[in-house]
Amino acid sequence: MKGIFLIAKYTQRPKNPRMTHVKSYMADPDNMQWDEQVLVASRVRDKDMTESQVILNLVEGVVVRNSISVTKDFPAVFNHFYKEYKKYIHDAVSAINPNLELVVPTAEETPDNVASE
Repeated sequence: MKGIFLIAKYTQRPKNPRMTHVKSYMADPDNMQWDEQVLVASRVRDKDMTESQVILNLVEGVVVRNSISVTKDFPAVFNHFYKEYKKYIHDAVSAINPNLELVVPTAEETPDNVASE
């Protein structure tokens, strides 16, 4: 798949790796933390489709994959990442396609024209 995509992968890790030998330590959700890895790419590989939890098409304004929640609302999902990674997203999109202007949708907008050349 070609275009410009925001890809997010999540992994769960123990808060204190030295305590994993304790019985039921890993079973307690309070002992775990989530790590988020976000990247912007010009294509989606098969590996990305199987390993990532969220894939957004930034050009078409479409949620390609979202296994974290049931929402397919592009503005809501995109704004979650945009508020944390604003500079990174703009820099990556500019590096992939300098002629592409990223339009940030609001929750009220429809995802028809998210990015325009």
